[in-house]
Amino acid sequence: MKKIISLLLTVLITLLFFTKLQAQSSQRDIDQVELTKKLIGSWRIEMGNDSTEIWKVLPFEKGYEQFIFYQSKGKTYATDKGIIGFSSDYQTVLLDFLSPNGMIRRYSGKFISEQKVVFERYDEGHTTILAIVELYFQTPDIIEEVFKLKGDHESWDEAEVWERVLTRLKE
Repeated sequence: MKKIISLLLTVLITLLFFTKLQAQSSQRDIDQVELTKKLIGSWRIEMGNDSTEIWKVLPFEKGYEQFIFYQSKGKTYATDKGIIGFSSDYQTVLLDFLSPNGMIRRYSGKFISEQKVVFERYDEGHTTILAIVELYFQTPDIIEEVFKLKGDHESWDEAEVWERVLTRLKE
């Protein structure tokens, strides 16, 4: 009886170990650096009546420079600039935007599949998550975005949610 229990415990522990190992390695197998290359280029985002954003992502060594041009009736009225880089283990994608007023918006996230990346937007102290941004790559030229803004609300149930489509501009 002791031998049967011992054998069962050994099999159970082995199964648990390999299941956990497989789950961890599958997340590590997602190449954050390679998938981030999908963002390179210029993207048009329709905002409403004659308002658009142009998001431009340019390679810079292993990272990226980024610019957002806010436009109304085809004319740029404001610009944000920033960088995209990675954590030291290359498992987290980091986006920082600098607005003309000197405020920095920081996003931290990762690809959870080849078609989906999820970012968390933090407050200035990088202590509180204010928003969650999910990008779904529909094709190489179309990204669907779901933006959930919690802001100062107590719960995510109160978050404002909007959806946008990013369309690659042919240059």
